[in-house]
Amino acid sequence: MDSLIDSSIDTAALTGDTACTASANLWAWIAGSCIAFSYVVSLYIHPFGERLLAFPQGERNDPAEIRSRFQRVFYASIFSFLVSAAYQYAFALGKLGPTTELLQILLKTGFRLVGLPCAVCIPVLLTLILFLGPLVGDYVMGRFQGYNRAFVSLFYHNRYFRRKILRDSLFSLIWWRAYVVAPISEEFVYRACLVPVILHCFGSTAAIIVSPLAFGVAHLHHIFDRIRLGASAVEAITTTLFQIFYTSLFGAYSAYLFVRTGHFIAPVLVHALCNSMGVPDVAAFKSQQRIVIGVMYFLGLFLWMGLISSYRSMVLRYRPRSRKQEESALLKIYLCLGGLPASEGMQYS
Repeated sequence: MDSLIDSSIDTAALTGDTACTASANLWAWIAGSCIAFSYVVSLYIHPFGERLLAFPQGERNDPAEIRSRFQRVFYASIFSFLVSAAYQYAFALGKLGPTTELLQILLKTGFRLVGLPCAVCIPVLLTLILFLGPLVGDYVMGRFQGYNRAFVSLFYHNRYFRRKILRDSLFSLIWWRAYVVAPISEEFVYRACLVPVILHCFGSTAAIIVSPLAFGVAHLHHIFDRIRLGASAVEAITTTLFQIFYTSLFGAYSAYLFVRTGHFIAPVLVHALCNSMGVPDVAAFKSQQRIVIGVMYFLGLFLWMGLISSYRSMVLRYRPRSRKQEESALLKIYLCLGGLPASEGMQYS
């Protein structure tokens, strides 16, 4: 993994310039554990609801349950940010002014402006290359024609088609959960909040390995959901372990993108894209089609590995010379929103 991490990355931009003491190390474990478990706990505990325990009584796709979980993961996201910010304020920041400290926390959380176009486009292109096999499979199955008909219906056909498309997508809570709420909330908690804490004391490699493990284990609760819905214990455990495996792999990729780009938006877009692609299903194709699609799978994986290994030479990485530009731009936005007066000034470490 170290070969994938370019030593020229300004790790201090995410981790701060202060040394990691034994106390900082201990609190990194405590803060990281609180952040990692807060998301899962929020799915079953509602601190401001009518009942403390929020074990779902119905199917997870029930609209009432989806809305309730939206609210609870919002609380978990706020809690995770406060824990991460408190740790960074205590251990990962130098003696800076209040405004500068706030801006540094925002930068480390992935809210930065420099390099935004590349952080949006290149990770998405890399992920599309990785999914070359599934994309070819969709073409073989004729799904692209279905997407084309849906697009034409949305803009040119009658109201019935428009309403159906909007009802099945933008007006669907399941659609919002899969492509908006889940990518934003999960990446915010496990990447934007957790990774900076791990980076400060344990470095980039640990952040790319540990955070996806926490992200994968966070899906362990699906065992109980599946058993409650009628699945056998063996089936529930097997399915969930496979889910933990591939979500951990994705988590490592997502954490790598976050460390490489320094942008929160990069893992969010890739997460939403992966949710739309789903888990590959080669068994759905005929024997001759499987050969072609299998070749595309390996070709996409080969190209992706080659590009991701040369990723260190791309321009997405955060550069120290851009730090003042980012803080200056964020400071202007902060002041426009009623922040501290400009007379306080900016102090740079």
